[in-house]
Amino acid sequence: MTPSELEARFAQYDERIAALEAEKQANSWFTLAVIGSHPDTEMLLEVVRAAIQTLRGKTSSEAPAGVAAATVLRLLEIERQILKAQQSRQELAEAAEAERLLEQQRAGSEQER
Repeated sequence: MTPSELEARFAQYDERIAALEAEKQANSWFTLAVIGSHPDTEMLLEVVRAAIQTLRGKTSSEAPAGVAAATVLRLLEIERQILKAQQSRQELAEAAEAERLLEQQRAGSEQER
């Protein structure tokens, strides 16, 4: 291969890598959107955990080791994101309840005056 052919090939590789990185980022944002908008994160968590267990149980002939390992890692990240979303929802619910109780308390104090 000539230097210009090598340079052209490397440029193609760079373009492919950039496209894969952009796709990965888009998938991450999509995943966050699905988790954030899903009404039943507990069910979503069960599905992700079942997928993790299924992949961990696959033999190497059913799923290449590198692909299975990378997929399990991504699913573990999704599991972490779901747990974080659940925690955030719980904290928001608790804050809303505290605010509601405070408003009731204020209303009661104003009626006593």
